[in-house]
Amino acid sequence: MDSLSRYRLTPPLPPRNAIMRHRAARLSRSTRPLTLLAASRGFGKSTLMAQAFGLAREEGRQAYWLNLYHRAASDGLASYLGVALADRRDGEEHALLVRRAFGLDALLTAIDAICRRAGSISLYVDEVAAEDMDELLGLSCAIGKHLGMRARMIVAARAVPPRWTAMLGGHGIIHHADDLAFTVVEIGELFGGGLSEPAVDMLLAGTGGCPALVTSVRHGLACDHATPLPALTDAGAAQLASLVRDIRALETRRRDIGHCGMAIPPRRSIAPCRTTGGPRLPTLAPREQEVLRHIVGGLSSREIASEMDLSPGTISGYRKTLYRKLGVSSRSAVVSRGREMLDAGRPAPAASWEARDDAGSGC
Repeated sequence: MDSLSRYRLTPPLPPRNAIMRHRAARLSRSTRPLTLLAASRGFGKSTLMAQAFGLAREEGRQAYWLNLYHRAASDGLASYLGVALADRRDGEEHALLVRRAFGLDALLTAIDAICRRAGSISLYVDEVAAEDMDELLGLSCAIGKHLGMRARMIVAARAVPPRWTAMLGGHGIIHHADDLAFTVVEIGELFGGGLSEPAVDMLLAGTGGCPALVTSVRHGLACDHATPLPALTDAGAAQLASLVRDIRALETRRRDIGHCGMAIPPRRSIAPCRTTGGPRLPTLAPREQEVLRHIVGGLSSREIASEMDLSPGTISGYRKTLYRKLGVSSRSAVVSRGREMLDAGRPAPAASWEARDDAGSGC
């Protein structure tokens, strides 16, 4: 189709992690005709929606996705939802259904047909505009009245009319910013009292990046500052406190946190320390340094993957990168070169994000 991108029909699914899977399950298994995520930008609503959509597909439920961010003003909401319900075989939409002008009655008929064929349906609608909210509520009420528990909608929007809370009644539920924010207890419980570097990377990737994590955790702290932490050990509480300090420091250092994106210190390269008269050492990212240490230590790729909690394919990619950066073509040469670098005093990855960021400017 010319006016709809592939992203609007199939969401980009981010990496899975324990927190996002736990939260997404609450959305994908909701029994309400309408589940609404209402929060301003920065809480990772779209990412959470995509996780719930992927989880529903994994569990064999009939789920459809549509992003309305670029919806043309001349097209109605029902028409765009009709496009999302098009039967896509091999990634191609039925042209007749795409060109058809969908009204509310036709849309309900299409949803009912899918329910008869598949048993149930879940519609994931992201970035609903304020002017479409009333039409969406009418559609949700019609779905609840005619189809009952067989069909439900999971919707994300930045602005929700105040009257919606009273109009929904028992047919739907609204998750506001307080419900979407990460709490200290939730992070502590799901990570078992400790945050390893891979876990931090997955958390950042699953929440849509550093801005969403900073916004959500800070909001959660503001709402939950008096909550005790019985589930955390002393070491876990200290680790969590360190994480909170790091993201607050990150926010302080960057005036516009929205431009931070995924350019976070754990994925940044560390500049080498240069010694007078010595050879210039290649710049290695923290993960590459860690893989190099394990290779020098004699571990196989499978053992390294188990040690770092990564897939063997990912470790293979790091190994190829090391071959290229070190200018070698065999494992024995990597071991020899790695020992030279370690003997030369190559710095280890810093324990905190601030230390990694400071190291980016060299010694």
